[in-house]
Amino acid sequence: MSDLKSKDELKSYFRKYSIKKIQLLNEISKGLSTTFGLKETIKMDVKPLGGQISSLVRTQIDGEPLIQPVARDEKYGIIWKSNDRIASKETINQATSEILKEVNEWQKSK
Repeated sequence: MSDLKSKDELKSYFRKYSIKKIQLLNEISKGLSTTFGLKETIKMDVKPLGGQISSLVRTQIDGEPLIQPVARDEKYGIIWKSNDRIASKETINQATSEILKEVNEWQKSK
């Protein structure tokens, strides 16, 4: 297993992602998240959301997926979590939050 990534290392990976993907990863890094809960938070239909989630599962850092399924809930869909073998959920949340803050400031300046 590799060393955990720092916030700055994660930010360099995450800057390549779409804003929606960063928002999604930010929400998942806050704790266990269900597909339907994310649908409401991210304001995205289930089908495109599934595509974004699938992309995060396929995205690997040092051979580890960014997010992992925990279980399936009959009513709310798959329960997801950030992969703590890459970095703590707090570090992932800090990295994504800082990027989203930068994007928000940029959008306000336009």
